[in-house]
Amino acid sequence: MTIEYRCSECSNLLPTAFSTICANCGKNFAPEKSLVEPKNTTNILDPNNPAWGFRSSLVLWLLSVLLVLFAQVPALATWMLWMKFSGQVMPSKLDIQEHPEIAVFGVIFTFISQLITIALSYRFITRTSNNGFLSALGWYWPKELNLLKTVGLSFLIFVSFVLIASLLPNKESEMQKLIESSMAARLSIAFVAVVGAPFVEELVYRGILYSGLCRDFGRNIAIIGVSVLFLLVHVPQYWGAWGGILGIAFLSIVLTLVRAYSGSLLPSFVIHLIFNSIQVSLIIAQGLLNLPKNS
Repeated sequence: MTIEYRCSECSNLLPTAFSTICANCGKNFAPEKSLVEPKNTTNILDPNNPAWGFRSSLVLWLLSVLLVLFAQVPALATWMLWMKFSGQVMPSKLDIQEHPEIAVFGVIFTFISQLITIALSYRFITRTSNNGFLSALGWYWPKELNLLKTVGLSFLIFVSFVLIASLLPNKESEMQKLIESSMAARLSIAFVAVVGAPFVEELVYRGILYSGLCRDFGRNIAIIGVSVLFLLVHVPQYWGAWGGILGIAFLSIVLTLVRAYSGSLLPSFVIHLIFNSIQVSLIIAQGLLNLPKNS
């Protein structure tokens, strides 16, 4: 709280408590003391106009991609050590179908890379903002899109994804091979897809990267840029499953549009979480029921 002294006649602000003549009305009156709430001088960060720009956010994005790629190196090394200490013969060719534990180790180290990405993102954001990690990302429910509407939209997006993915042929992708290698692989992938992927991907793509692009190039370029980059990193996983790639393109655009027009990261995260949860539920159910891969 601060104290202000004002003229009792015209309420003009007086320079000191000892002022007796008002510079505004010229009358001689005793000053009135009042308490005034201090102004908020905190540097409030607008999620669409952050302290960081495109170049620094692009560096973080590249780091997140490299972490996932290089996570497979310690995963493979761990598998080789496991083979050695368990007394098994090292195969001449790596086959996920014959050695599904490769997929499990890969998923474990992918999750570790996601945790590292969260730590790097936290440092990236908090060093430029005093408003907190999530606050800087616009982590709130916008008036026009509450939780109930977001849940309904999530199911609508999933149905649309399935319909769009059926427009093109789908061959067996690397992701499908991983999923079908074993039940342990299914469960590992399901864990990462629900616990790690939605938050990490929304944090990097529609949180940090979108904000940096939006600040430097505007909303339209940010929508296009983030949608394209999100699609590109998923193409190798779904290569051959052309319908799946088309569906991922649709999902990428929708999630980015939700972030752009709601002004908040929370709705796109919830949609991503529900979408992945539905997918992994079907994957686990298929494994439990031992359904044919094309059914």
